Amino acid sequence: MISVKMEKILDNLTSNYMPFTLLSNECTLEVVNVVRFIEMREGEIVHMMEDTGNSYYIITQGSAEVLQRGIYDDEMHKIAELGEGDAFGCEALISGNARSETVIMLEDSTL
Repeated sequence: MISVKMEKILDNLTSNYMPFTLLSNECTLEVVNVVRFIEMREGEIVHMMEDTGNSYYIITQGSAEVLQRGIYDDEMHKIAELGEGDAFGCEALISGNARSETVIMLEDSTL
């Protein structure tokens, strides 16, 4: 039996987030059983470019910016801003490749 909180997470994942929309409820339930909430502070780095992709994140509260190194320079450039309900980390997690971006929290947040 799963908790009401986990049931809501399961429903949200299977309805709104790739790759969970493609999985059976049984497979998604296995994922939900390892879900943990992470409290992050403004300015805290979630992950850096070139880090190993071993987690998938959903912002449940707060916001973050996504940075990538420029093609023609070594400067980091903001390429996106993410907010509540946005997810990141799927590509590196599935491919096994290194992270292609750095993600930094813009405010105190929950992932």
